[in-house]
Amino acid sequence: MRVVRSGVGEKATRAAVPFAAAALLLLGMTAVASASRTEARGSDGRFCAASKNVAHYLVDISKQLTSVPGPTKLKAEYGAIKAAEPALKSSAPGRLKPNVVKVLTFADTIAAHLAKANWNIAGLLPYVSSLQAQEARVGPSLSALKTYYRTTCKFDV
Repeated sequence: MRVVRSGVGEKATRAAVPFAAAALLLLGMTAVASASRTEARGSDGRFCAASKNVAHYLVDISKQLTSVPGPTKLKAEYGAIKAAEPALKSSAPGRLKPNVVKVLTFADTIAAHLAKANWNIAGLLPYVSSLQAQEARVGPSLSALKTYYRTTCKFDV
């Protein structure tokens, strides 16, 4: 791969390559990696790449539960979130990290209840009031993620 120098130091260029390679391996995508002009922009790019396959699952948690998907689909969606969790947490920009942690904690709670109920939505009935209260608390974090995905990552969520 030929690196074009555009005022970015050689050290910054070398540092960007492992992150891009990890994102490519994680998501199974092919792309061309380039060095970021600032560390913040690099963090945004890594988080967007790590979120690409699960962004819509994260921001539409309540939609998933009200659309009554089958157990196979629910298990796959929450499995995708769980698999992406380490990359999401490690690449989230500092200002967004608390929101990401809150949303992932909420998703983990729902997944744990669903797993106990063999991935059947009806199995959540005993937990409805608790989950609604948790959803209300995580609402601002969900909104922050939606805004970030739409404006920074340019995801249609």
